[in-house]
Amino acid sequence: MIMPRAAEKLLLPANPWFIGFTLFVALMVDMVPVGRVAAMPDVLAVVLVFWGVHQPRRVGVLWAFVFGLLIDVHDGAVSAVGSFNDWVPGVHRLVRRSNGTRSVSIDVPRGEEVRFRYLGSGGVWFDDPDAHEITPEGSLVRA
Repeated sequence: MIMPRAAEKLLLPANPWFIGFTLFVALMVDMVPVGRVAAMPDVLAVVLVFWGVHQPRRVGVLWAFVFGLLIDVHDGAVSAVGSFNDWVPGVHRLVRRSNGTRSVSIDVPRGEEVRFRYLGSGGVWFDDPDAHEITPEGSLVRA
């Protein structure tokens, strides 16, 4: 069967402004502070992969590198604040590890309960979902 002429329109290149718009929207969606959600993919990565496959001459590694830098700059500084440092922000800053996560080491006597929260850039407070318990005062970990 011969395909109708209208089927060729699917192969036309996408408008560069539309590609840029979709990448910008994906960047904004990734910057929404929703916390750690297991079922939520990295929207920007999905859109970058789509355009990289669909329009490889227009979207390549350079675009991914630039948007990766923008996401890293947006992430900003995060510090652990809690009973171990008298709730003083900035004393225990989390450092980025090679696998993309962040961590900080804090010495706590065995058997002590530690209450803490994370303070992100822009004054955003959040709890550790892996803590033993999450209370109104923050995350609770028993050492």
